[in-house]
Amino acid sequence: MTILEQNIQAVNRLVNFDRTVLDYAIQTLKELRGKLKEHHKIDNPHLTAESALSQLRTIRENDSLRPQYGQIFNQCIVLLVSYFGSAISDHFSTAVTRSMETNPTDGLLQEDFRVSGRDLYLAASGDAGSVGDLVIKKKDISFQDMQSIRRSFKKYLGVVTDRDTSVHDIILGQAARHIIVHDASRMGPQFMRQIQGAVPRRIMEDLQETEEIVFEPDEIRQLGNSMLEFESAILCGLEKKGLV
Repeated sequence: MTILEQNIQAVNRLVNFDRTVLDYAIQTLKELRGKLKEHHKIDNPHLTAESALSQLRTIRENDSLRPQYGQIFNQCIVLLVSYFGSAISDHFSTAVTRSMETNPTDGLLQEDFRVSGRDLYLAASGDAGSVGDLVIKKKDISFQDMQSIRRSFKKYLGVVTDRDTSVHDIILGQAARHIIVHDASRMGPQFMRQIQGAVPRRIMEDLQETEEIVFEPDEIRQLGNSMLEFESAILCGLEKKGLV
């Protein structure tokens, strides 16, 4: 299991936090009701928490708390995009370092990175991270932008990925992360331009510029799955080149 998969599972648990709390409360009240009836012979529903238990079950069955979780769901998108960028950056950095140590690609050998002697010294000593980290820094590679990610893996490592529905889902997620953090979740012209070419996709297929973006649990899970699909494609490509 990769670090990204572990982090996505953690986000999925956060999405269901209300259900987890309610399930715990319901189970606790069920046990209390049983003890009161069995050990204390109390059958009055007003004294056995029967009413509270019934109300909690109704809330749980109808997901009545879900509408109040919009902000939490949106923050899950912010977390997913952050986890994804970090994981893909680590894969890229590790692969570049291994490539430079064994069989550098033409893309790496022909690129002018404009590094100083100090940069090389720090990279060689490990004080500034790996050679891969140095490449990321010098070429200003963004791992919160799918175009930058796919271009960098192709150019420097020879790993080509398809622009498929998974990529389109992630583009939507990355664009959404920006407006959630910087624009209070409001969609504007720039956001609409960013996602214009991200079709077909499996999340939020029909968006209107005037709306405020709010993610649903199923969309969060789908975005996480799309990120894992892309990571798998990257790792498969790196494995074929002996860089994993």
